[in-house]
Amino acid sequence: MIQVPIPSLRRGERDSIFLSRSRENVRGQFFVPVSSQVPLVATARSGLANSTQSFTISAPSDAYCELFSLSRDVGGVANDIVQRTYIMLSEYANGYQRQLMPRPCTAEHVFGTGQNPFFITDPYSEPIMLRPEGQLSGQIYNTSTSGSTSYTPSAEGRRIGLTALREDRELDDGLKATLLLRKKVYPYWIPLNLDVGAAGSLLGLPGITVPVAGQATAQFMVFNNKPGKVLITRIMGSALTAGVAGDTTNLFSMDLYDPQNRKLNYQPIIFPAGAGPATFPYVLPTPIVIRSNQVMWARLYNLVTDATTDVFLTLQGLAVDDFD
Repeated sequence: MIQVPIPSLRRGERDSIFLSRSRENVRGQFFVPVSSQVPLVATARSGLANSTQSFTISAPSDAYCELFSLSRDVGGVANDIVQRTYIMLSEYANGYQRQLMPRPCTAEHVFGTGQNPFFITDPYSEPIMLRPEGQLSGQIYNTSTSGSTSYTPSAEGRRIGLTALREDRELDDGLKATLLLRKKVYPYWIPLNLDVGAAGSLLGLPGITVPVAGQATAQFMVFNNKPGKVLITRIMGSALTAGVAGDTTNLFSMDLYDPQNRKLNYQPIIFPAGAGPATFPYVLPTPIVIRSNQVMWARLYNLVTDATTDVFLTLQGLAVDDFD
């Protein structure tokens, strides 16, 4: 019999034939770290020593857990604190580690809110699958010098109990096919490979400072340690400025180029039309393929006329490792 992977849950599809048929052992669930609130103190100019914290979301020993949305609550209200919080996500299972991004990414491009979570599976991606006792681990960095904050990450998904697998052959076969797929296919984030100015430049975290009424060039690079590719499905962005003159609503515009150096737009796209945070990213009509060590790049134009603008951009999609 051909094994068919369990269908991935999509936005608005929190139920499935498996959930309906075996509701006792296959059910939706919220996942939070053991210590749900992660305190982050203000960053000192000397570095990240006191402003770095970690968290872990763990699967129980008697179930596989599939995470299809990510959300958070932030204690700090200052926009500078929210935008300058970074995260590094990794999966752990049976001594195996897999990073879901090549370097720390702006946290606002990974986690949505409780009202509008970031759905990993929309529109073309796959959820994060945790094996029994597997972990989703995050390292959080507050690079703002403006103040302290707290971060409360959470995830929503479904729990597939081992009892359900013993009772349902079709579900067991489906899970085996799913695990084979998720071994090579998984969600992936690619932030800029440049360093933002001000506090961020000291700490080497991704972003770029666009000069007053000027332009700058930024690159997205994939550093896979094995052959593969990433299907880019979403563009995420955010920006900060102290300026009060010029276009302080849109902040910046951009030209975007694919790995073949083809310009993807006729004229510069204003920021809100071409990128957004995890709560409302820009979804590409057709995925863009980036192969190992290829480059996508953007030319950014500052629309603020009396100050620099710090721009944070992230490409998000689906990593596909070459199959053996």
